[in-house]
Amino acid sequence: MDTGSRQRQGIDLTMRAQARRASLTLAAALLGAFAAAGAAEERTVQRQVAADPRGEVIINNVGGSIDVSGWDQPQVSVSADLQGEDLELEVSSEDGHTRVRITGYGNGRFGLGGLGLFNFLGGGSGNQEARLTVRVPRMSQLDVTAVSAAVHSAGVLGAQRLQSVSGDIRAELASADADVRTVSGDINLRGNGQGAHVTASSVSGDVTLGNGAGDLQATSISGTLQAALAPAATVRLRTTSGDIDLRGTLGRGAELRGDSISGRISFQTRAPDGFAYDLSSFSGSIDDCFGQSPVHDSQYGPGVHMTGTLGSGDGNVHIKTLSGEISLCDR
Repeated sequence: MDTGSRQRQGIDLTMRAQARRASLTLAAALLGAFAAAGAAEERTVQRQVAADPRGEVIINNVGGSIDVSGWDQPQVSVSADLQGEDLELEVSSEDGHTRVRITGYGNGRFGLGGLGLFNFLGGGSGNQEARLTVRVPRMSQLDVTAVSAAVHSAGVLGAQRLQSVSGDIRAELASADADVRTVSGDINLRGNGQGAHVTASSVSGDVTLGNGAGDLQATSISGTLQAALAPAATVRLRTTSGDIDLRGTLGRGAELRGDSISGRISFQTRAPDGFAYDLSSFSGSIDDCFGQSPVHDSQYGPGVHMTGTLGSGDGNVHIKTLSGEISLCDR
């Protein structure tokens, strides 16, 4: 290689190194500016509108939290702590329906196809969130939808429909219907001891109901189900691998069913008029506290079952697993 070629190669390498340093410096500066701007974008916005005391309140938010409480005012009051300059609070009320929602997720300071510079560089939209505090008329019907936002509801006496993809849900329930669903979040519900119809489901989260009464239908794939009902009416509990734990008393004519593939199922239920029971497991064990032994389905193959009646047998208990253990007690 002659002297001129070596010089040209050295110049080329130097220019490349300078370009790389300039690119890194620009990226760091832009990211720093974006982070500083993001910190400055945190602000609180408040809205209040007149609302039907027995109307429907619909709330939508992607990330952050949603905290709802009931009060004795014919108004919906909203306070939103917003992080992200493009986030906006929208509140409207018409024909008995009040809508609260956060808009602007996914928009960025520098555009880039609506994704924003931070998203373009791999940061996603996790730095954008809204923390909503909402007060609604106590008798309102509540419809809440979230993505990664946690949901909390208290003091609402109307029907509730609460959904979140990855956020946890906590709610106080009255005697109205409730439908609560998550994908990976936990569900924690607290009843008031009055009869209600409750549906709760989570794919991988745990589901818990305390001080419940009436009807319950709960499902989870890998999460646990725990419920306390007094009295219980119609109960359906189903998991794939999660455990099931039910405690309480049975009302007249109650129907209880527990199903799992590999989870353990424990029912501790009392009934003034007794109940009939039908328990079966393919490869798991069956235990009880009233002295009955399970019967093998065949002399040589797997599978055990137990059937019988306590008292007049007014209620019915059915439990079935594939490989999970079963425990039934009447005290």
